Amino acid sequence: MTPGNLFTKWGVSGIIRVKCDSCNYISSKQKLYRELSNPGVRGRKTAEPNRSLAVGLINTSIAATGAQRLLSAMNKPVPCASALQSQLNEVGRKVRECNEENMSEHRFQLQNILENGGFPRDTPIPAEADRQYNNPLRNSRGNTPFAPATQTRDVLAENLTPQKKIIAFNHENKLCKIGECARRRGVEVDCPGHEGCTATLSVEENAGDEKRGGRKLA
Repeated sequence: MTPGNLFTKWGVSGIIRVKCDSCNYISSKQKLYRELSNPGVRGRKTAEPNRSLAVGLINTSIAATGAQRLLSAMNKPVPCASALQSQLNEVGRKVRECNEENMSEHRFQLQNILENGGFPRDTPIPAEADRQYNNPLRNSRGNTPFAPATQTRDVLAENLTPQKKIIAFNHENKLCKIGECARRRGVEVDCPGHEGCTATLSVEENAGDEKRGGRKLA
């Protein structure tokens, strides 16, 4: 029994049939993966290996293109970039929801600690914040008084317990591929604001405004 060209790729896995070289019998299709349920979503169901790959990539810096190169070098089925990016977007939304729920739970527990210590429940939680940039600040030396970054993130860590848990997070972004492509075609669009825009700041705004980030964390 040989697979021949009876393999249908589905991301990093696929569907296979086998054919007998003697009698030309061809088996029924067999999926080489388990499926995830997609309630309310039409079309083919997501294969577990494809979602698992996205879960692993979300915590690395190689992204979809890097994953394609690795799989190609290993002579493994390589998913197309758009399909892999779609999986990464879905995983990213889930990770964000889990993080927000986790931070909310931490804040609730800290309020309990303060209340048990005799403080009013609405007492501000002792915390400290820090901002990180996607570009080194030294890159702007002598060129601009503003931060040269296009993406920033603010992290707020509590100072009430030895664990120093993260209780709030803020991300700001000036990048929008949709808006950039539209402007190259001569279409006037403003970022942020248009449909599908991924930017949260306009290019004119100062990415180094830590006061704005602090207000959002609060």
